[in-house]
Parts: sequence; structure tokens; C-alpha cells
Amino acid sequence: MALMEIILVISGLALAASGALIASKRLDATTLLWSLGGVVFAIVSILLAVGGTKVLELKYSSFVGSIYPASLALAVASARMRWWKYVAAAYIILLAGILVGITFNLEALKGASHGLLHGTAGLILVALPAYYYYKYKTSPWVLAASLGGLTISVGGVALALAAGGVEWATQLVSVALYPVLILSALLLAAGFYASEGFRR
Repeated sequence: MALMEIILVISGLALAASGALIASKRLDATTLLWSLGGVVFAIVSILLAVGGTKVLELKYSSFVGSIYPASLALAVASARMRWWKYVAAAYIILLAGILVGITFNLEALKGASHGLLHGTAGLILVALPAYYYYKYKTSPWVLAASLGGLTISVGGVALALAAGGVEWATQLVSVALYPVLILSALLLAAGFYASEGFRR
């Protein structure tokens, strides 16, 4: 493994650890969902480090890759928002749409479900931590989570365009995928841990 792959794995483990450390102090929906997202991200980072970007071409990679942004977005929402359970129900439906779309080669269903899930998850990850900072005077560290959400959203758009055959996006992903994943994981982990799960 090259240095970049090792750093990628470390960043994935850091994201998973941020959830586990807070969960050891306070076990609730927020910490469980964050831990799930972190573990899935860590698994994806290990697979990428071992198998390279060819892992992204595997049949169910987009389904697995949708679990962690959905889980992280739900964790952020569940920290302070009552409506998070409605988003959870919608994400279950969208994840099912992605899975059915992949299994039965229904590209329109897969694409629509994937776009809706990643789009809304990105908005939640970017906007809610910043809202918590301004509304509830939480730790400024929550803004790191917002930056992490922005980073992962940009990466998600590039991946979607690359999957659609856009040449410049494919080139961008080949160069910037690992740095984007590393930066987003470290920012999200720092924001979550330092703000004690968006509660402080």
C-alpha cells in the first residue's frame, strides 16, 4: 500500500473511532448512526486501499457507498431535530430504490434514488452543523463537520458525473478521490468528536 492509501485507511478508522468514543459515553440514535456511517466509511476506505478505484466498478458499490452519507446525515439531524425520523424513513426507501435498481438493471430508479439520497444528505451535512453553531451556540468545531460535509458533497457530485461518463469528472476523480475522502473524514470526525456529537 502506498502512503495515500495508508492515510485513507487511517482517516476512515478515525471517523469510525469518533462515533465509538462518543457512543462509549452516551449511547443514542446520534452516536449509533454516526458509528454505523463511520464503520461503513472505514470498510470502503480499506477496500479502496486494497483494490484501488476498480472497487467502485463493483455491482453494489453505489449501494454500499450510499449507506455512510445517509447514516452520517441522519446522525447530524437526530442530534437536535425532531423530524429526523421522517428523513430516516425516506432514506430507507431510497436505499431500497438503489438496491432494486442495481439488482434489476433499472438505471432510472437507481439514478433518481441515488441523486435524491446524496443530494439531501449533502445538504444536511453542510447546513445543520452550521445551524447548530449559530442557533444553539455549540462548539465552533461543528463547523469542521460542515466543511467535511461540503467536501464529501463535492466528491459525490464528481463521482456521479464520472459514473455518467463525463470525461473531466473521471479525470478529477482519478486524481482527487483519495484526498477528498481523507479530508472529509478527518473534518467530520473532528467536528463530531470535539462537539460531543453536536451536543456541546
